Amino acid sequence: MYRFFLFFVLLSSTISAQESYTTYKSSLSQKPYDISISYSNDSSFTLLIDMYSLDKVNKKGGIWISSKEHIEFIEKINEAKLKYSEWVKVARENKVKNMFKEMDIQFRVPTAYFYYGDKLTQKLGANLKFEFSVIGNDMSLIIRTEELESISNKYMTHKGIMFVFTTEKEITDFLNKISTNKVLAFINQPKVKDLFKN
Repeated sequence: MYRFFLFFVLLSSTISAQESYTTYKSSLSQKPYDISISYSNDSSFTLLIDMYSLDKVNKKGGIWISSKEHIEFIEKINEAKLKYSEWVKVARENKVKNMFKEMDIQFRVPTAYFYYGDKLTQKLGANLKFEFSVIGNDMSLIIRTEELESISNKYMTHKGIMFVFTTEKEITDFLNKISTNKVLAFINQPKVKDLFKN
């Protein structure tokens, strides 16, 4: 119980500084997905990245990526991007039209969040699976979580969340938006309230 209380206090302090950062597109939705950010004076930060929901009842969820695992997260997606490009070429050369294969890439996010009804809750620690899918002429890189279970109530579950990229450009665009340079530039830009000096 103490562990949950401590986590809730840390969560509350993080959320209070949350700002809208950017959005990214996915072929699964006409509406772009939001990326928010919270950060401190020492430039440590957390990205809150909304993702496509596999749960048809509770349709919103995402992951937290802090500055501690940010570089590794980008490296894993870059690794998956190279494998995706390689397998797209193999699939086209061999006229593959129906195939699904998991990549040998592992990454564990410290926190995934989801809505259960109108209640926001979290799962501490969620493994991401990296997968390649071919359906007809569509070839996708899928990055998804397992089923999520709330830290506060084991009966509050969610079927999972995922990224789906259907071209190498989509992956590159996403990586560009969450790059260290872009994030730090956003953090260090002058804030509107600071433009007005007393």
